Amino acid sequence: MMQTAQITLKQYGQGAQPYLNESAAPLSNWLTRLFGCWHREMSRPFTIGGESYRVCLDCGARRKFDPRRWEMVGAYYFKPATQL
Repeated sequence: MMQTAQITLKQYGQGAQPYLNESAAPLSNWLTRLFGCWHREMSRPFTIGGESYRVCLDCGARRKFDPRRWEMVGAYYFKPATQL
């Protein structure tokens, strides 16, 4: 039941496209590598340490989020790797 709900949300939630069939998946992967991620599936807004942002669920890129205007602002960026 849970898997069915996740598939339904994935297919119909917030403009997401239905799953590609197996023959179209390699073409989609190739196009993504050629042109980059389109950031179509974004997470809910997070606020940590006074910074609000959303994260692309496909590639992990972040984009700042303005909670007062309830919209994303600025360019996409990747969080720098933390040093151990």
